[in-house]
Amino acid sequence: MPESFGSARADHEYTSEEGSAIGSHRPRGSSIGDFLRFRSLVSSTVMTFIYFLGAAWLTLHGIGRILLPQSEYSAVFGVGIILLGNLVWRVLCEIIAVAFSIHDRLSEIEKHLRSASEA
Repeated sequence: MPESFGSARADHEYTSEEGSAIGSHRPRGSSIGDFLRFRSLVSSTVMTFIYFLGAAWLTLHGIGRILLPQSEYSAVFGVGIILLGNLVWRVLCEIIAVAFSIHDRLSEIEKHLRSASEA
């Protein structure tokens, strides 16, 4: 039976000339020129930092709503912000991270194809 589109096999791994696995999040040998031309991105570090800032703010905001009520439903909104707010924030950050991951993988595939065509 042919392998379906959604079931990727991880028993083989393509590597580039330098020996780094295709799809690694930190390309080796990237220069400042690659960074300035958006060929290498700092997305994983920046996204992690932004995620933790947002999660901390949402949690503190929710706790503030619980401890300093402004209406009779403030505690419910506070718990909702802590639970649902952090869940939605995590999903949004993961969507952005997936887009950056796709870019990283496509860049590695492009490098691999260039080196294979030159050989």
